[in-house]
Amino acid sequence: MLLNSLRLETRSAFRENSDAMLLVVGITGPVASGKSTVAACLTQMATDRGIRSFCYSLGEEIRNELRRRGIQATRDAQREIGNLVRAKVSNGAWASVVASRVEEDLSRLCDEPILILVDGIRNRGEVHEFRAFFGESFRLLAVTAPPNVLSRNLIKRRRKDESERTLRDEHELATMIRAEMGEGEPDYGHHVAACLELADLPPIQNDSSEDELRNRVRQVAIQHLFPELIESVAPTDRDTRWLGGAVERMVLFAGL
Repeated sequence: MLLNSLRLETRSAFRENSDAMLLVVGITGPVASGKSTVAACLTQMATDRGIRSFCYSLGEEIRNELRRRGIQATRDAQREIGNLVRAKVSNGAWASVVASRVEEDLSRLCDEPILILVDGIRNRGEVHEFRAFFGESFRLLAVTAPPNVLSRNLIKRRRKDESERTLRDEHELATMIRAEMGEGEPDYGHHVAACLELADLPPIQNDSSEDELRNRVRQVAIQHLFPELIESVAPTDRDTRWLGGAVERMVLFAGL
């Protein structure tokens, strides 16, 4: 109930102040497909053109909630709390937290072109929530990669929240990737494959080098994604920022 009230209030506030030159790009794709590289490339493109950019992450919101509860942020724990909140509140609950944070941050900025990047969209409800909140300012960008590239990237990066046992077992690794795409998942779970189908643009395929991935991102951004926003101001050296920190609104989930 509290989350629903928050969502309605922030939608109303955003629409009343929606004249700003704003583009919100949600990024979806399987684990280790190159989403962070895509976000970094878009951020740099915006910076080169004098556009302020802000990055948000649904995954970081989940990790913040785990820290608040005193739970180690392993991949299994992130999946468990992510699913719990979606099951008990709504499939768009995490997106609602991020969207309301964006609205609050934008209220402190002057009128200027702004690029918002949101990484880690893994459920259709999150896509629908962002579209309902931001309307025509929202675009969903899909990043894909073949299973062998996903496995290679997972093993290469060896993040501390990944299970070493899974990384060493080819079968477990393949099972994890399929579950990420939606195989055997409940409605409130991870459904990246379904999110890919909702993308507003052709997917960016990460099946070559990192330089080639960046080239493909630039092509999509210049040709299809936000040409009007990029060309609206002259290039400057203005910095970008990462907006993170504790998730005050996650107190709404404290009783789950």
